[in-house]
Amino acid sequence: MKDGLKKIFWFGVFLGLFFWIFKFVKKIIALKNISQTLPQYLENLIGEKPTIKMTLSFNKAYFKIYISQKTIDGNPELENTIKEYISDFYPEFSPEKISLEILPPEQEKEENPDNIKPETEAEEK
Repeated sequence: MKDGLKKIFWFGVFLGLFFWIFKFVKKIIALKNISQTLPQYLENLIGEKPTIKMTLSFNKAYFKIYISQKTIDGNPELENTIKEYISDFYPEFSPEKISLEILPPEQEKEENPDNIKPETEAEEK
């Protein structure tokens, strides 16, 4: 009897792990698709193609969208529009699990001045 319960327990553990990995892989694939479709959607919507940086954590997706300040001021509902677009076409991400920042391009340069890549030990040798 004990041996049967152990098998059921481990089957449940592996099934749950497989399910979690499957959902995470679906989110990664959706994020890849968003990186291709969202800039085109925004270009059609506001007339400017933004720069987008995305990060995925276990339970949340983080987006930084760099658009000119004039466009940000002219579209006050842009954040809600983007969240609705993502949640409508990519149901893996609900609006509550999307963190969205809309920033002017100047802030992108402040975060990474001169677009300098961090050096590694291999590059120094």
